[in-house]
Amino acid sequence: MSLECGLVGLPNVGKSTIFNILTKSSVQSANYPFCTIEPHSGITEFDDPRLSQIASLVRPEKIRKSFVKFIDIAGLVKDSHKGEGLGNQFLHHIREVNAIAHVLRVFDDDSITHVFGDVNPLRDFEIIQSELMLTDLQTVEKTLQKLQKEFRVKGSVNSDLIRQVEELKSGLESGKPASLFLTGDNKFDSYVRNLLTGKPFFIILNISEAELDDDAQVEKLKSIISMFGEQETPVIPFCPSLEEMMRNMDEDERLRILEEYNMPMSGVDLTCLAVMKVLDLITFFTVGKKETASWLIKEGSTALQAAAKIHSDIAKNFIKAEVISFEDFISYGGEQNAKNAGKMRIEGKDYIVQDADIIHFRFNKAV
Repeated sequence: MSLECGLVGLPNVGKSTIFNILTKSSVQSANYPFCTIEPHSGITEFDDPRLSQIASLVRPEKIRKSFVKFIDIAGLVKDSHKGEGLGNQFLHHIREVNAIAHVLRVFDDDSITHVFGDVNPLRDFEIIQSELMLTDLQTVEKTLQKLQKEFRVKGSVNSDLIRQVEELKSGLESGKPASLFLTGDNKFDSYVRNLLTGKPFFIILNISEAELDDDAQVEKLKSIISMFGEQETPVIPFCPSLEEMMRNMDEDERLRILEEYNMPMSGVDLTCLAVMKVLDLITFFTVGKKETASWLIKEGSTALQAAAKIHSDIAKNFIKAEVISFEDFISYGGEQNAKNAGKMRIEGKDYIVQDADIIHFRFNKAV
């Protein structure tokens, strides 16, 4: 499963700056619209503390972290769905990602222009969301015309599918995102999830240190977060200047800065957790002296699907999965002690992998 998250927003809200910090890249960011034209991509490794705990017991030659790919997508403007500001090109890039991070500017800075002249993150979000919905509406109208024609000519289209698409069209016309029309029907839901507003999303608020340091600004930030929180959408306060400061610090210094600003963890770590949440991902681990690794899979995945995440040959020649929970692995001091204590389970290909399972896959290597 490819994991790609697109950074989406108006021009000049700081997408490229945040992308550079997330991926340790150095793409151009400048104080004018459409500084980014072609999308940039880069990976962010997940710093899962459980992997470090496992590695401290195993002492492997190599540690492989799981990761997600972020895509820096050029700024959208009002009427992007009509092609304004190269909108059609940029909207196409959004279709390729699994999840969307809406980057919204919160900080005030007269030296950095805003396309609407003032800072209003809720308005900015509604503009972008409206453009995505109008683009989806164009797509759904074309789909509906095609289905209706096939039904008239061949009668080969299920009338229930036509009804579902008609309801989806009406919903988009009334300002409802496609994600509200998921039904549990795999075929229809797959179509919905490929629409722009059918994709899972979260919010990144681009803030300055003032939003963390000044009491009035802190309250303003809390009110913005609560507005989005009512939708149960993950909201990440992201302060680029602090993230840059912490990048080269040791762990103790990082923790001191986070505590000083009353932050639970860094913006980078919070963003990674948000990606996992909206995509319903869990982590499993593989352990060995040569390599110890973490892997991301969809919650509800089977042992066979987890094996395929590592290599198709392991899944193809799957025999069994030897499973130890993370808690047992740590409390018993490693694999052998946990096994001696009867904490290793033998599972088949249909076993539903649990978060933080440590799995050793047995497979026929001779085939």
